[in-house]
Amino acid sequence: MIRTLLLIIDGLGDRPAESLGGRTPLEAAQTPNLDHLAGLGATGLMDTLSPGLALGSDVAHSLLFGYPLEAIPKRSVFETVGEGLEVSPQDVVTLAKFVTVRPAADRYEILQGGETYDEEDAKLLAEAVASFEAEGLAFSFVYTGKSRGSLFIRGGASEDVCDSDPIYPGLPVIRVEPLAEASEPVRATRTARALNAYIRWTAARLDVHAVNRRRREQGLLPANILVTKWAGRRRPLQPFSERYGMRGAMIEAAPLYVGLATELGMTPVRIPRDPDPAVEIAAKLREADRLFREGYGFVHVHTKAADEAAHHKRPDLKARAIEAIDRGLDRLVREMLPRGDLLVIVTGDHATPSVGRMIHSGESVPILMAGGYVLRDQTARFHEREAMGGGLGQIRGTDLMPVVLNLTDRMHWFRHRMAAVFVPHIPDVVTPLAPEG
Repeated sequence: MIRTLLLIIDGLGDRPAESLGGRTPLEAAQTPNLDHLAGLGATGLMDTLSPGLALGSDVAHSLLFGYPLEAIPKRSVFETVGEGLEVSPQDVVTLAKFVTVRPAADRYEILQGGETYDEEDAKLLAEAVASFEAEGLAFSFVYTGKSRGSLFIRGGASEDVCDSDPIYPGLPVIRVEPLAEASEPVRATRTARALNAYIRWTAARLDVHAVNRRRREQGLLPANILVTKWAGRRRPLQPFSERYGMRGAMIEAAPLYVGLATELGMTPVRIPRDPDPAVEIAAKLREADRLFREGYGFVHVHTKAADEAAHHKRPDLKARAIEAIDRGLDRLVREMLPRGDLLVIVTGDHATPSVGRMIHSGESVPILMAGGYVLRDQTARFHEREAMGGGLGQIRGTDLMPVVLNLTDRMHWFRHRMAAVFVPHIPDVVTPLAPEG
């Protein structure tokens, strides 16, 4: 049986950069291994959801794995589960982080945010804002590291509220409001009021905390408010193995992907990041090879190196990160693919622009497929411009898993129902009809 290796280079797609002579970082990078794979297979472009839409990795990955948009929980759920915290179906959970603000008459002006505070200081501050009650709702903040954590809201809260974290620089802390499309407007309004009260309370409590008094005396910025984003509720998802008839694994240590794998019923495998992306990706491919020998049919290997480089708004830095990733692909090119029982897919979950002000952007991402029953095209390099003429054409992220099933000889005849719940793969087991009822 043909197995599938899906290598997602997070944030792979990009825009042409003037500093690179009008090329994208992938186009400018020297990538002999990726080019070799492109020459063995076919390339194309992919819109994970729809042209122009900038997606987060949580939504993008869920769509790539074939789960409908309306079924996907918010990123807060995946990250909280990935941190090893228990989330009940009744909980509403948001992600929360410390930032530095300056109160004004009508706003909290954000001066600094992110992973910028001493870890021990952040732990002490987290204890000071761990518990709160308002509007009959109970708030519990659990610190997870790097100046952030998960905020649980219990007692009948709604997930249909907006974020208070603006993410983009230059904007103040946002007033939490119920979503216009909230399914229960009264509950959402109560949750928004209570969450605003909690955020104001954290500002008042943290601003006078001994840790922040000391930080000011040392000339350091205080971590004097918590801001929130991505309120969500856990919901059941059909297991990957049931959906596609093969065991799946995900190799990445970041909590988002550990949680995503857990929620999809895939096996999470934590391979820690390495300062050298080549070393990291080589280690992940060794682990993927082991998982295939154990009988896994689908392994997702993930790397954040290109995405993180792009966030620095340095096209040259992103090109170097891609080159390092390419150096780590020797095992895949020289040992794994030549065995003849592997479909290799390389793509990005979304574009991360190394130019402009956007965090993620809506450009199509390049995709290549080699092995399996892939019909080879004429492309010889792997980058956005070359992929425009590739044999895969322009596909959507939701097309990926049907294409995987087809190219690995697993796809079931469409609309032929062999069970109460439709599955797209050829089943190994069916419910037989007994001669006597």
